[in-house]
Amino acid sequence: MPELKNETPTDQELRHYFMEHWSPSMEPAVQTGGDNLSEAYRLGCDRLLRRVGECIFESLQRLNQLPRTDLFWRNTNKRPTIFKLSDFGKYVLERNADDQQAL
Repeated sequence: MPELKNETPTDQELRHYFMEHWSPSMEPAVQTGGDNLSEAYRLGCDRLLRRVGECIFESLQRLNQLPRTDLFWRNTNKRPTIFKLSDFGKYVLERNADDQQAL
């Protein structure tokens, strides 16, 4: 399982961490058939997965920008991980219920 070495990783470190977690699920399996396109590609699921990945990475970047002195980081290792995103989204929504990215 990928880990972040630094409390406040660079964007490049964060992207590398994210891609290690996310890349296996980014591309739907291509099934062989008459047109060599899987049902997922035909329905646009590849674009949906790509956009979901972009949103998750943007949220990781946002979490990484949160000062480590913020109450959110209490009792944590202060590293922006995928596993903290759900709690971070709830934390942001408590302060601003209209925050679309947190939703």
